[in-house]
Amino acid sequence: MWAITSVGRCTRAMTLARVNVLPLPVIPSRVWYRSPRVRPSTRASMAAGCPPRGTMSVTSSNGRTSGGRGRGAVVDRGRVPASAFERCMVGYDSTCVPDAPSPLYPIVDLPHPSGRSVLDVTAAICRAAEGRLFAIQVRMKEGSTAARVEAARQASAAASAWSVPVWMNDDGAAALEAGPAVAGLHVGQDDPDLGRLDELRAAAAERGRPLAVGISTHDETQLRRAWARSPDLVAFGPVRPTASKARPDPVVGWSRLVEACRASPVPVVAIGGLRPADAPRLAAAGVGAVATISAVSGPDLATVEARTRAFVAALDEAFAPRSVESVAAEIPVLDPEVLAALPAISGDVGSLRAMGLPARFAPYASGKDVWYRPSDVADLLDALDKAPEESWEAWRARHPGEAPVLRIRRP
Repeated sequence: MWAITSVGRCTRAMTLARVNVLPLPVIPSRVWYRSPRVRPSTRASMAAGCPPRGTMSVTSSNGRTSGGRGRGAVVDRGRVPASAFERCMVGYDSTCVPDAPSPLYPIVDLPHPSGRSVLDVTAAICRAAEGRLFAIQVRMKEGSTAARVEAARQASAAASAWSVPVWMNDDGAAALEAGPAVAGLHVGQDDPDLGRLDELRAAAAERGRPLAVGISTHDETQLRRAWARSPDLVAFGPVRPTASKARPDPVVGWSRLVEACRASPVPVVAIGGLRPADAPRLAAAGVGAVATISAVSGPDLATVEARTRAFVAALDEAFAPRSVESVAAEIPVLDPEVLAALPAISGDVGSLRAMGLPARFAPYASGKDVWYRPSDVADLLDALDKAPEESWEAWRARHPGEAPVLRIRRP
C-alpha cells in the first residue's frame, strides 16, 4: 500500500517497509535528479540557493513536479539548490549525478585546534570542497549564546559565498538570534531544546524565516521518538568509537546504521569516528550525509583543507551512480535486461516486498539509461542473500536452485 504525499511541492511516496529492525512507515527521503548526464555546472548551482524543506521548492514559479511515484518522480530543472542538504529537502538526490554536492557535513568545533577564527576555518573548508557540502555546523560547547551567535554569523559570512547552509549545535536561542545566518538547529538527546522544537520553529516563522531541525539519536528507540517530532534529518551514531565527546554513547555499528537508513522517513546523517576509508560502506548504507569533526580539524588551515579534499574525493568516488553494465558485472546472476527494467517498480511496495527489496530501492531510468545508487546495489545483494565476502561460487552452492534470483524478476 502506498500513498502520494508532498513536501513543499515535491511529490514523494509513503510506503510500508518490509519487516526489519525498525518496522515503521517509510517515506523515501529523496528523488532522483532528471538525468545523471545533464546537470547545471557547480558554479551555476552555487549561484542558486534554496531554503530548507517546507518553505519553498524548486517547483516555485520556475519548475514543477511531474509524473511517477516516490523517488521515481521527476523534479523538473528550475532553480537548482546548491548544497546537498537543500537538494535533499526539496527532493533532489544529492549524490546521483557527477559533480553533485558532496554528502560531507563538517562540524566546526570551537575553539578550533588551529587557533584560527571560525570565519577562516569555514572559508578553508568551503574552498577545499569548492562549496560542494551538505551543510556546515557550528559547535561551541563552552561559551555564551552571544558568542555562538557571533560564531554562526562569521561562519555564514564565509559559507554564504558558496551557498552552503550553516547549522547551529544545541543552542535554540542562538539559532533564532542569528537570523538568516542559521538555516537549521541540531539538538542532542540531553538538550533542553529537544522538547521545544515546535516552539522554536514557530518563533522562527514569526520572524519570517524557516528553521530546519536535526536530532541526534543513538539507538532505535530514540530514532522512533525523533521521527515523531518531524525533524528535517536525524543523526545516528556513533558508527565507530569517537574521541569528540567526553562521554560518548555506545557504538551502533554498521548493520544498525543500514537498518536506520532503510527505515528512516528523513535523511540519516552518519556520525562518529568516520574517515575517508569508510566512504564505500557509507554509500552502500544509503546515508543522506556524513558528519565529521576530525576531518575538518588540524593544527593549521592547510591540514584542514587537505583533510577536507581527501574526504570529499573519497565520497565522490563511493557515491557515484552505477550503470546497468557495472551492476551486472558485480551481480552476474542477474540478467542486464532485468536490471534495466527494475526502475519500473520504484514506489510499488507490493512488488518490492515480493522481491525482498526495501521501500527505498529506486534505480533511475532516463530513456535507455538506467542508474543505480550504491545503496540500490547493496539492497539487491541483500535480497539475494549474498554475504559480503562470499564468492558467487559459494553462493551458488548454498542456493543450488538459485531461488533468490527467481524472486527478482523482470516487472
